[in-house]
Amino acid sequence: IQSIGDIIVTHRLIVKEFRGELHGYGYGTVGFAAVVFSGLPTEPLEPRLSNITCSFGTPELNRVRELREWYHAPDCPVERELDARENEPTAFTSISQPADTPDQDSTLTITRLWQLKPRRFVSIEGQVVATYRYPDEDRCTIIYLWDGPSCSVSSNRTSVFVGPPKDHITQLLRSVNLEPRLAAITAHRLPDEDDWSVPLFLYDEHSICRAVKPGDIVRVRNVHVKKCPSFDCDRPDCFRLIVHGGGHRFKRGVEVLGRQCLLETYLRLTSMTESSAADTLISSANQFHLLSNLRSGLSSRPVYLRTTREQPKTALTIAQLCNIPLAFHRNEAEQFNLCIPLAPDEQYASPVSPSCWLLADNQTDLHRTAVYARLAARVASVFPTAVEDLNHVLIVACDRCHSAIRMSALLHSKEEVCECQTVTKQFGRKVIDVPGKRVMRPFVFLRLHDATGQLLVSVSGATAMSLMCKSNSTRANNKEWLLLAEQLQSTEVHAENSVASRLLTQLGQLSGRPIDLVLQISWRTEWDLGIPESIDHLDLRFEIPDGEYFVWQH
Repeated sequence: IQSIGDIIVTHRLIVKEFRGELHGYGYGTVGFAAVVFSGLPTEPLEPRLSNITCSFGTPELNRVRELREWYHAPDCPVERELDARENEPTAFTSISQPADTPDQDSTLTITRLWQLKPRRFVSIEGQVVATYRYPDEDRCTIIYLWDGPSCSVSSNRTSVFVGPPKDHITQLLRSVNLEPRLAAITAHRLPDEDDWSVPLFLYDEHSICRAVKPGDIVRVRNVHVKKCPSFDCDRPDCFRLIVHGGGHRFKRGVEVLGRQCLLETYLRLTSMTESSAADTLISSANQFHLLSNLRSGLSSRPVYLRTTREQPKTALTIAQLCNIPLAFHRNEAEQFNLCIPLAPDEQYASPVSPSCWLLADNQTDLHRTAVYARLAARVASVFPTAVEDLNHVLIVACDRCHSAIRMSALLHSKEEVCECQTVTKQFGRKVIDVPGKRVMRPFVFLRLHDATGQLLVSVSGATAMSLMCKSNSTRANNKEWLLLAEQLQSTEVHAENSVASRLLTQLGQLSGRPIDLVLQISWRTEWDLGIPESIDHLDLRFEIPDGEYFVWQH
């Protein structure tokens, strides 16, 4: 066999079924023989020289002729890799060189991710969401791509793109590199969400793609769309995308068309109605409308909620957020030139640079250390969700003596609101506030998740009011909460309660949405310069700082 497309005629080939697939076995003891013909239609119908004798006749020659015509037909589904022309870039194209333009490669065809069909070899484009690397000896890397929203014709798709096995995830998370905002927008590896990211397996020399980073715009040639065998997957219509080793002669591999800033430049130019045709890199990357599709995806899944606080700028994953205390203490130890071995939790922790957090200002609790850090993730659920829950998260407090009581306890007892009796409550009377006194303090809880984990974030005070009222106006929010408190004190609280229903509906709109927030992370202060052995005993708390202003994407 000299090249792909050659035709083999075999005698006495034994066919067996193994793991649901047919396999051929050629044993010399039973008289197996084979002869090879060139697959080129221009070659004569003569076999190549071989030391093995294999007879054939007119039917075999006719079949060879049919296979040649079938293989070179335009609609043949089998991979037919063509030699790369000398003036075309090879795999892992440098981003400083413009990639293929229409006049350079008029034969290239790009297939959208959600239009892929099994048992074919295709070329695809997309933006890298995340990379997962196996140990070097395994020679395998998985990159997750997205190319915009799924097409309307396939919106009811049943196909599933299979990623790494579940028992590999723990190991792969130690080497994961993902772009948190893209992961939140695409719902990357979130089983209960509509995940737009698609896994692509790179093997052998293609797995050593250190230049490919999350956010990059890439083109991948000759991707094998393989249908998963039944023994490997229990779901129908499961596909696995593979870039096999080798194939450089045929341009198989990954080409970097541009970094993330290329898409940002394109978005800026299109928002200003300026033409981007003059930019060679943008024109090349958008040759098959990839940038346009990504813009459409970002528009249909915008970041629903973000804080106006600008620093720190770098968004982290949940795993990185949880590892900030370890990184914080190690940074302090290094400032004193202390050499401390890695703690158990540090050995597999996602690295966090000191530039990713800021010390919280106005720290009043000397027993806790607090920093600010940015998180991009998705909201898995919120609390409260029902009118009955509001009584449990609404705190009635006295600004003078700083005592407080839950509304649910207040409504079912004859206790006084506060010790100083500035604000009192008599059962059946709707007296919960004194003019000039802010005694309403609600609490809201958000459960956030991403591909690396999940955490619970608490929101209180004016910030919680802003979330539920969907407004940053303190005066308007206080008015809403006073109306709510009035209604909650009534003898019958109905689900159709106008104020409560509206507030819960607005809060519930956060569920399943991507968010970009600056959180305050605090933990129990360690008074020595050692590295905590584990974060489990640090009493980690995640909060949205009180007084934060929000921007909602409508």
